[in-house]
Amino acid sequence: MNVDEQRIANLLVRVERLEQSRLRLSLVLGLLLAVAATAFLLMPSSCGVDLSPDSIRGGSLTLTDADGNVRMTLSVDDDGLPVIAMSDATGAERMTIGLSGGEPAVRILEANGSNRILIGVDSSGASTVALRDAQARLRASLVQSVEGSPALILRGTNDVDRLVLGTTEEGATGMRFADAQGRLRASVELSSEGVPAMILRDAAGLSILAAGQSADGAPALSLLGADEIVRVSLGFTPEGDCGLRLADALGVTRSLHLVDPTGLPAWTLRDIEQRNKLVLTVLEDGSPNVGLLDGSGATRVVLSTSLTEDSGLAIRDAAGLERGFLLVNSDGLPLLGLTDPDTRGRMALTINSAGNPGILLTDSEGRISFRAP
Repeated sequence: MNVDEQRIANLLVRVERLEQSRLRLSLVLGLLLAVAATAFLLMPSSCGVDLSPDSIRGGSLTLTDADGNVRMTLSVDDDGLPVIAMSDATGAERMTIGLSGGEPAVRILEANGSNRILIGVDSSGASTVALRDAQARLRASLVQSVEGSPALILRGTNDVDRLVLGTTEEGATGMRFADAQGRLRASVELSSEGVPAMILRDAAGLSILAAGQSADGAPALSLLGADEIVRVSLGFTPEGDCGLRLADALGVTRSLHLVDPTGLPAWTLRDIEQRNKLVLTVLEDGSPNVGLLDGSGATRVVLSTSLTEDSGLAIRDAAGLERGFLLVNSDGLPLLGLTDPDTRGRMALTINSAGNPGILLTDSEGRISFRAP
């Protein structure tokens, strides 16, 4: 019933490493836009493009609309890197295409100059799309590693990642949730084999709940205590039993409740050595049964009841041999019996149907040695 979160940990390491690279451009998009800009420059002047010397200003090539407003500029920045800038009718720069640190980058801006969308490819070949809010704070990133593993990152207003969704190189898919302080609080994974798992954490980052599914499809749920020790487990065994397991602070199973595939329940209490000490069951005929066991695992006391057969209490020795019993038969008559080490009846106390008590003593050969009345 344990849940392996190693794949989620691997995913998070990959995503965190990718997110630290603030990438600048989608190379393909940049090339397409550059080609479109070049085609636009080559269009005839009848299309409203001014290619007169006045359009080349300070080492920059500018394109204006019919009203003389600058709508596009092709220039080289102070680092010698080319930049294409596009503006709206008011002259506000709304998109730039260029190289940032030698790597391609596309920026989409608001009318006030605030950078809202950034598309980039870094030197390793990893690409990203970054979305920013009106205050230019990074709020969402779509990242793809060099190996092709994608990840989506959503960030809060305090520059803390709150949700990460991605895949690993091995084919696992995972999602993690963080609180406002960036502390991991929940994670969900679907392994490459299609096995799901979920983990919830406390504010200290310790796992407190794990839910998953085995390879054969059986679900399992675990509650964890201090030091991430499993204290409660609920799930199915390979044999088809549905079970609830309770453990102490050391993780030692102390109580186990099972229902087998036929629907018969059983409840077991264990000592610190995980030895069964008390077992409660319901038999196939619906009769309840209680067994008390000693340190060696031998049943010493059995208590059972039945509507059709004898109900009573049986006491056994260390070898498991019945030495005494107290029962009420199906007619409602009580009987107390004691046996010798060979389980031969030696004494019996009864009350007959008339309500009269009786006593019977026998020798080792089974012969009656005393009877009253």
